[in-house]
This record gives sequence, structure tokens and C-alpha cells, in this order.
Amino acid sequence: MHFYRRDDVNAWLRLAARQSYRLVPSTASGRIRLDSVLAILNRSRVGIEKPLVDLPGDLLTPDETAARFGVTLAELRRWTHRTLHVVPHFRLNKNTIRFSEALFEKWVMENSAA
Repeated sequence: MHFYRRDDVNAWLRLAARQSYRLVPSTASGRIRLDSVLAILNRSRVGIEKPLVDLPGDLLTPDETAARFGVTLAELRRWTHRTLHVVPHFRLNKNTIRFSEALFEKWVMENSAA
């Protein structure tokens, strides 16, 4: 069982401190279990079939994803609301979405009109 500081979890999930206290429960020691973070990600995954075993190190915010892949935020938002062939992402809450760079790139390659 691995424990991490809240700063590390914020960096992995790309969260502000205020968001992290709402999403990740506190413990008496102040440390956060890796199992807790994985449970949050597995509970919030959309378009990802297999549960995560390890914490992905390539999570991106919607702004970073749009800039890196050259798509607009409106297009990215549309892709997350699709019901068929939805883009793989993590919907942590109503306003917080994170994308795995590797899964997003794979999805774009599979669904590009070639």
C-alpha cells in the first residue's frame, strides 16, 4: 500500500488545491492512499473498458489536450458527450475532465477519417 502527499496527487490529476479537497478524501495522517486515487479514476472513466491498475502519468486538462492535438475546445467537448465511440476520458465531476494522452492519441488514430 502506497501513500502520497496531496501535492503529488494534485500534480498527477492536474487539480487545484480547492478541487482536490472536494474530490479526494482526507485521512488522519494527511497522506492519500494510491488505492483511493485509482478508485476515483476507475469510477470516473468514460470510454475506457478496462479498469486502471496503475496511475497514468500522462493526464491532460482539456486546454492542454486541445493545444497538443490541434482541436478546438468545442470539438473536444462534443467528443466527450458522444454516446457512440466516445473519446476516452475521466469525468472527475461535472466540471472536471482529464484525458490520458496515450488513450486520446489512440482514439484519434482509430476514429480519424482516412
